[in-house]
Amino acid sequence: MAKVEINAITSHFQGKLGDIRFRNYLGRKIVVLRRKPSSAPPTAAQQQVYERFLLGAAYAKGALGNPATRAVYAERSKLRQHPVFAVAVSDYLLPPEVKVIDTTDYHGRIGDPVKVTAIDDFEVVGVNVVIRDDTAAVLEQGPAVLVGEKWVYTATVAVPAGEMVTIEATAKDRPGHTGSLSQPWLIA
Repeated sequence: MAKVEINAITSHFQGKLGDIRFRNYLGRKIVVLRRKPSSAPPTAAQQQVYERFLLGAAYAKGALGNPATRAVYAERSKLRQHPVFAVAVSDYLLPPEVKVIDTTDYHGRIGDPVKVTAIDDFEVVGVNVVIRDDTAAVLEQGPAVLVGEKWVYTATVAVPAGEMVTIEATAKDRPGHTGSLSQPWLIA
C-alpha cells in the first residue's frame, strides 16, 4: 500500500485506474494494486468465511434500514473513522464474550450480587445469569442489570452453605449473538 502526497494532480483521484485503486482512509489517500482473482477453488475454511461475510452484509443492510439502529452505528463509525456499513458488519462478525464472573459477594443469600464482566467489539445489550445445583437443575435465572461497567445479577433464591453451584453468564450483542462462561462455586 502506498501513500499519495496530495497535490494539484492527485487531489481529485478517486476510484480505479486500470489495476490501481485510489481510496480515502482516515483522511488520507491510499493507492492499492488490485488483486487478481485466484484460479484455485476456495478451501472449506475460505468458503465458511465468505458465507459469514455474506450473513454479516445481510445483517448490516437490514440493521441500517432501521433509522434508530443506523443512528447508533453512525455514531460509532464517526469515532472509529470507518464506514457505517463496515462497523455493522464487524459487529455481526464478532460475538460478545463473558470475561469474568465475580462471585466474591455471593454467599447463597437472597439479594447477594453476582457481577459479570462482558465485552463486545460494539455493544453488549444484555446478560442473563443461570445458577444450577450440583445435579444441573436450575435454581434460579434472570437478567443482570448494567451498573457502571459490570452487569450485576441479584440472587432471588437462598442456597444453603456447603452446596456446590454452577453459575453461567450469557452475554448478548446487538445482532443477537451470544457468548457464555460457566464457573463452579462452593457456597460458604
